[in-house]
Amino acid sequence: MNRSHVIRLNTTPEQDIYFRKACGVARHAYNWALARWKEARAEGKRVKMKDLKAEYNKIKGEQFPWCYEVTKCAPEQAFADLGQALANYWRMKKEGTQPKLKHPRTDGEGAGFPHFKSKKRDRLSFYLANDKFSVDGHTLHVPKLGDVNMTEELRFQGTIMSATISYRAGWWFVSIAVEVEHETPTHHGGSVGIDLGIKTLATCSDGEKFENQKHYRRNERRVSRA
Repeated sequence: MNRSHVIRLNTTPEQDIYFRKACGVARHAYNWALARWKEARAEGKRVKMKDLKAEYNKIKGEQFPWCYEVTKCAPEQAFADLGQALANYWRMKKEGTQPKLKHPRTDGEGAGFPHFKSKKRDRLSFYLANDKFSVDGHTLHVPKLGDVNMTEELRFQGTIMSATISYRAGWWFVSIAVEVEHETPTHHGGSVGIDLGIKTLATCSDGEKFENQKHYRRNERRVSRA
């Protein structure tokens, strides 16, 4: 079973800059991939996310060198996110569950089709794979950044799966996904036999009785008329 713990971070000005850069890299990779996907569609071609990711990695050193200033998880996850967004769109279209639009989209796409991400409209966030960060007490270690202070320790014990760092209401947060063992509920009491009756609705083997509500209400009416 997967559980997530959202923890507020105490960041320095330098860490705030790094996080914003990482979010920008993730947004850029997502928008680049969406633009390339739409170009391929216009040419009547079908392109896979893994091919777009390989193309991006091939050119980013020359065209987008600032990508190397942050963890490689930031741009890599963008391709997975876009792939999932497109899959959700085609599923909704097939099932006829697309949301209704009040007005046609300016890009001509159907309801539910992925948007280009906006710095102002979309939440700032980026992803970290489980082998690219570590947690130790109140400390979160982020690649190419170092140690970041967490306001509390991770609540769950188990295998850390991933983390997402995001910004909202003036603070940075980390959401850490942890795979924990499934806890089977235990019953500490013994078994109880139940006998059903007329005047007494049920009598348990431990002596507890449950009165029949019909008889209770009938007696209640008699008392009220007395």
